[in-house]
Amino acid sequence: QPQGRRHVSRYPPVVASTIPWLTVEQMVEADRLAVGEFGIELLQMMEHAGSNLARVALERFSPGTVLVLAGPGGNGGGGLVAARHLANRGIEVTVVPARDDLTGVPATQAEILRAMGVSFSPEPVDADLVIDALIGYSLTGDPRDRPAELIEWANRVNAENMAATPHPEAADFDPPYTNVHVGVISGGTAHNITAGHCQFGLGFRTVPNESADMWEARLMEQVAEIETGMKAIHPEAGITVTRRASVPGLRPEPSGEAEAIVRRLTGDNATHVVSYGTEAGQFQEAGYSSVICGPGDIAQAHQADEFIEIEQFRAGERFMARLVDMLAK
Repeated sequence: QPQGRRHVSRYPPVVASTIPWLTVEQMVEADRLAVGEFGIELLQMMEHAGSNLARVALERFSPGTVLVLAGPGGNGGGGLVAARHLANRGIEVTVVPARDDLTGVPATQAEILRAMGVSFSPEPVDADLVIDALIGYSLTGDPRDRPAELIEWANRVNAENMAATPHPEAADFDPPYTNVHVGVISGGTAHNITAGHCQFGLGFRTVPNESADMWEARLMEQVAEIETGMKAIHPEAGITVTRRASVPGLRPEPSGEAEAIVRRLTGDNATHVVSYGTEAGQFQEAGYSSVICGPGDIAQAHQADEFIEIEQFRAGERFMARLVDMLAK
């Protein structure tokens, strides 16, 4: 999101911990019991799954248009059933099958949709709601081949930086070196289909004595090397790198005016550093004296259960009041 803008969803959020779930082993056993012990046919199970999926989609999101991404297995079949129920209720539905040669029950569901005149597309289209019915509990494996090479490169860089002697400006940070992180990876449509693409976000958290431009140059050298190997196998293959953002690190300011003000207001005369990115480096780069001061602790942030204590908000409020009083004099 652009800095200074906050995205507000018109859909209510769902807390992940409130969603019931089963392990792969439990799901396999549930399917075995349903088919083997109770005699419930796969077609019947798929119908119930798809009809309930359509009901939830309508009740929760009220979409006018729906895109259904359908894999070749039972999960895809359930998505196709949902597409039928949605189309029967007047929703404009587009189906993108993972492959053209569906077999078994999913193929039957696709034939019904085509007979109804539901739209099929080889590529995704814009829609109010996307139903991901590509893969089920049989998904296995890690990224492989060329995409994995860049991720492995990031891991090697982290190991090299960790082993090096920290620069004096970086020594107080934790960690005291630039680290490379891959937090999100996506690609492919099903486990038995060769992926047409792989996309992931790769970020550098640089220490003050190093620049994002330097690390981007190192990344592009590695990209060029890997891309050469890709094109030797398939000339149309390639790697696209897009810089999303760049935040310079905040460097120490000898006799900095902003630091002096904060020390006067807080009474803190110790030396501290924080190992995360803020706009402070951008202000400093533009010529403003800058310092970082605020509530909370990075040790509690960027975690699955991150939090900030109410007293920290109150401390921040008191600090701002003192700052306003000082500036008003």
